[in-house]
Amino acid sequence: MAAPHRLRPAAPRHQRGVAAIEFALVLLLLLTMVYGMVMLGSLLYAQQAVSRAAGDGARAALAQANPLAVNATQVRDTVVRSLSTSELPPLGGQTIDARLGWLQANVSIEVTTQAPGAGAAITSAQVVVRFPFAQHQPLPLLPLLGAAGWMPQNVTGRAVVAM
Repeated sequence: MAAPHRLRPAAPRHQRGVAAIEFALVLLLLLTMVYGMVMLGSLLYAQQAVSRAAGDGARAALAQANPLAVNATQVRDTVVRSLSTSELPPLGGQTIDARLGWLQANVSIEVTTQAPGAGAAITSAQVVVRFPFAQHQPLPLLPLLGAAGWMPQNVTGRAVVAM
């Protein structure tokens, strides 16, 4: 009786380095996905922080006692203070005054009111906050991904309050 024939694996010399190449390709894909998740997460966080700050500004406009005018400076200060508690401004060893100054220089805040006529009481106030996200991203853009097409330049938050 003849000995059973054993199957041998393919010639190992021809397979050298295949695992390293597969690992490099999978790692590249994995790192690209992690990069995309970090960028999308930071964009969503910025949108949430800016929207919350706009809402805080609108509530500050509502809380003012004068029904004929809204103190836009007070509303802007409320928005800046709200944004200073977020992670949007750079945190590296800055004092709170430096963070507030950075926000005042980099964030656009518009306060508009509507009234039915001159001298009439204000019926609504709108606060629009724009943060230049493209200039202050947590990670640099990868040129091969073409992120400039899907990453917004500004993150905008808007809140309207009826008086």
